[in-house]
Amino acid sequence: MKLDHAENGGGSVGGEGQKPAEEGVHRHPKWYFSDGSIVLRIENTLYNLHQSFLSCSSVFRGMFALPPSAEQEGGSDENPVVLSEDRAEFDVLLEFLYPSLDFSISSYAMDTLCMLLRLADKYDFADIRMHVVHQLLAPVNPHNLSWQRSLDLGTRHGTPQLVVAGSVGICLQSTPLDVEDLRVIAYAFPEDDRVAALLHARDKARDHLYTKAFADHHSQVCTSECRSLQRISQHLRVVLRDPAVCGGEKTFPGAVKKLFLRRDTQGMMGPSLWNCSKCVEQADALVERVLNTAAMRELVQEVMPWCRSIKPLPRGQGVLVL
Repeated sequence: MKLDHAENGGGSVGGEGQKPAEEGVHRHPKWYFSDGSIVLRIENTLYNLHQSFLSCSSVFRGMFALPPSAEQEGGSDENPVVLSEDRAEFDVLLEFLYPSLDFSISSYAMDTLCMLLRLADKYDFADIRMHVVHQLLAPVNPHNLSWQRSLDLGTRHGTPQLVVAGSVGICLQSTPLDVEDLRVIAYAFPEDDRVAALLHARDKARDHLYTKAFADHHSQVCTSECRSLQRISQHLRVVLRDPAVCGGEKTFPGAVKKLFLRRDTQGMMGPSLWNCSKCVEQADALVERVLNTAAMRELVQEVMPWCRSIKPLPRGQGVLVL
């Protein structure tokens, strides 16, 4: 089976003597292949695609398993399978099914990725779904996936990894939860006990995660004069219990690191107290442990037991698996 759309800019259109059944309906310049085996119609555009590619979807695979009939849809331009989709969105989905050499999922905008997740869920394209979720959770993703959107996508499309990522985001959000935040949480978790458990996880993150993380740092003083690690620990207690001190920082980790690694000045004219190198090293380890996403994930799963059975996605290069 030869696919020549990548080289010629479109699928080779065959059967020029045949005309679509309705006036105004035309063949797609790229996705109508002369050797295609199933004709689809979206809006006023005809697609002729390969059954082997569409069979990656359990929905299409089930349709192909039906016994053939004289009036079977998809066998000709006059009798296509009609899909109620947006043509531009379906074209993006086909870029996944027929990837070109310069194909890169990282170039897609956030809205496009969310649209792909919806279509992959609707037609059950498991591989596309997995790749999209990987990209949404990738630490190198230039787009900002808010915990609200992560939670919404995860619940709408049955994606536990996004639900856990959204739950972690709730625990890390420095500002108090407002009415809209609570509405998102209530929609994601209709069961009252799960909402209560999630809010408890958020409180626990602020009240107790510090103690758990700092337990290994027994030596808080480098010399008789050095108190920098003690000051850092005090900052941490304040931030975890009072998110208002984060100031204008956009992210909770950014605010914490800014507070931890700054120098303190004794009064307006007093001497500056700098963190010594040993304390900075210990403080860095402390900050990373407290704000580590994996630790937050463990906390969420500890308080919300139904998350424990979630299987992580296969780990890929540069991908954060929650």
